[in-house]
This record gives sequence, C-alpha cells and structure tokens, in this order.
Amino acid sequence: MKKLVVFLSFLVLAVAVPAVAQMQPKSLTRMVIIKVKAGMGPQFEEGLKKFHQWEKQQNVAFTFHVWSIVSGPRTLQYAIGTSGHDWKDFDALTKIGPAAQEQIQADMGAYVESVEISFWAYREDLSGHPPNTSEPPSAFAEVTTYFLKPGGGMAVTDAIKAALAAIQKSHWPGKPSGWFSLVNGGDGPTLAIATGHENWADFQPPETSFVEMLTEVYGQDGAEALGKKFFSGLRSWRSEIWRYRPDLSYIPASQ
Repeated sequence: MKKLVVFLSFLVLAVAVPAVAQMQPKSLTRMVIIKVKAGMGPQFEEGLKKFHQWEKQQNVAFTFHVWSIVSGPRTLQYAIGTSGHDWKDFDALTKIGPAAQEQIQADMGAYVESVEISFWAYREDLSGHPPNTSEPPSAFAEVTTYFLKPGGGMAVTDAIKAALAAIQKSHWPGKPSGWFSLVNGGDGPTLAIATGHENWADFQPPETSFVEMLTEVYGQDGAEALGKKFFSGLRSWRSEIWRYRPDLSYIPASQ
C-alpha cells in the first residue's frame, strides 16, 4: 500500500521542498523512474495508455514524456518526465488528486514494484541555451549521472564550464547536451547530462574526440589538469541509454 501511495504522487501530488538557489524560471523537471513487476511490462504499458485517456478527458495541461531504459543498471525500467516548470505549476495537479489516485490504482497500481521521484534544475550556465520543451525528445537519450563528493561541486562545475568554453571556441561537432542539478529526491549532490541521438548510428562519436578537442584548445597539460579537476569531485557515475516512447507519452491537446 505504501508503494502505491508513492506511485500515485508521481502524477498527482506536489512535493513541498525548497528550490535550489539561483534556479532559473521554468527550469524545473520532475522525473519519475518506475520499476514494474517481473513480466508485467506489457500490462503496465496498457495501463499507462488507459490513464492517459483519462487525463485527456480531464484536460490535463501537463506534457509527460516517457522513455524505456535500455542499458545500465536500471534496464527495463521506465522514466516519465515533465519539464519547463516552476514549483507553483505542480499545484494544478492537486485539483484532480483524489480522482487521479483512484484511476492510477485501477490502471497501473497492480503492476508497479517501485517508484523513485526526483526534481532537477536545468543548468543553463553549464549547457548553453535552454532546450525547447515544446519539441518532442530525440529518439534516444544518452544519460550519464555523476554523484559528487561533498564539497566537490565547485571543482566539477568549473571543469564543465571550461569544457563548454572549449566546445564553443573550437566549434566541436558533438551532439547538443543539457546538464541538470538534482534539487530533491535522490542521492546528492548529483549532476546529470543528457545527450539526444536520432538513431543508433548517431551514437558514433565525432572524428575528433572530446579529449582531442580539449587538448587542441588547452594543450595536453591543460586538458589533463581539467580532467583531474573534474574527477576530483566525483564519487561515482552511471551511464544509461533511454529510448523515447511516443506511444506511451502524453501530449495535451493544446500542444
């Protein structure tokens, strides 16, 4: 029952926690990672589609993008994200809370093993221009999560900013990426970078590697120092590939 209550909150309830300092407007993403019971993926997917039909009938205005995680320790789990928000936006979901809880329980509750909810802030200072949240995601997302040491955030972010400056200076043809900081709901301090890919062939790296680009801009000693600075602030990291599921996503009629 406790797991179901947590599950209900992923689309219904706002979590009253303080926002991080200097968060930019409309930079908040709520991400939900769902692990379904063994062998019940198809049932969960059909239940999610049914729930989206109910949302459509209620004129829910949020967009919910869905991914299947296809590599890494969370393979076969699902990610559901809604982006481009301020904290106050989530208050609108509480208006349909009780009815939505009943509907979620009927459509999906029996198939869910666990749920993890987290809130992330888009880091424009590390990524460049903010993403266009009105456009659909790429077919795949390469997601790397970095778990930082206490007090290691400054070293890591300084190194990322230096790398971003090198990318801009060299016009390196790497895929556009976005950095996010964990605000609430996980093992912090944590940063994550998401890189979009249109197909599997698109994962092939550029002819000039990222390290080679840094070396061209900063020299070998400078590039090595930058790498040491970045890794000095890390505890560990996790890499995954997410496959976008437009068939499971919910796009309101207004978009």
